[in-house]
Amino acid sequence: MATNQGFINVVCDERVVFNEFLAFWIQNNKDVLVARSHGVTFKEITKPNFKLVPILLPPLPEQRAIARVLRNVQATREARQREASLLDELFRSLLEELMTGRVSAVGVGEP
Repeated sequence: MATNQGFINVVCDERVVFNEFLAFWIQNNKDVLVARSHGVTFKEITKPNFKLVPILLPPLPEQRAIARVLRNVQATREARQREASLLDELFRSLLEELMTGRVSAVGVGEP
């Protein structure tokens, strides 16, 4: 891992916090972290400021379960977004092909 100043590394104690749970927590609480950050060119949160942010941690098995559920939902959402993008592309292609007469719609979509 390579970082520079203005970026803190969070190393999780695996006996206390599941790293993927913390990543989802950070994603969900971005506004809280931004509110504690400083800087003109780019915002940064210092280690002391980050340590002041209260993070409610359920028991480790619950953290793992929460992360698993969110990971699965996120994967499903991303798959649906890819499908929607492909359908948009198909629609635009068909619109062009059908409206210019390059492809006939006769018999398409019929049983």
